[in-house]
Amino acid sequence: MLGLTTDQMVSHPLGSGHWLCALDFHLADPMELVIVGSQNSPETSALAGTVCGQYLPNRVLVGVRTGEPLAMATNPLFQDRTMVHGRPTAYVCRGRSCRTPITDPDVLQQELKAPSR
Repeated sequence: MLGLTTDQMVSHPLGSGHWLCALDFHLADPMELVIVGSQNSPETSALAGTVCGQYLPNRVLVGVRTGEPLAMATNPLFQDRTMVHGRPTAYVCRGRSCRTPITDPDVLQQELKAPSR
């Protein structure tokens, strides 16, 4: 489909926003973010707010509640993702490689601003 819409994207980029986003997503490795924690926890909300509070193209954000064994077993993004020291934890992954787990929203903010590695 991207090949079929190339002329449209080139001729009318302002009218092809979704196609251009799809093309960008296709060409670049997405940033995968997994947040593990309790849905009602303020700490979990703070981590999610850090991610959602800025423009991050090509991001995939997923969350999993602690104690959901089915989700942990069926989705590869969740495998081996646990809370660190009992605190909600964010995992930032690029190109199938994950950085050190993060529990602090300020540290997460800095990691999201860092260039791709």
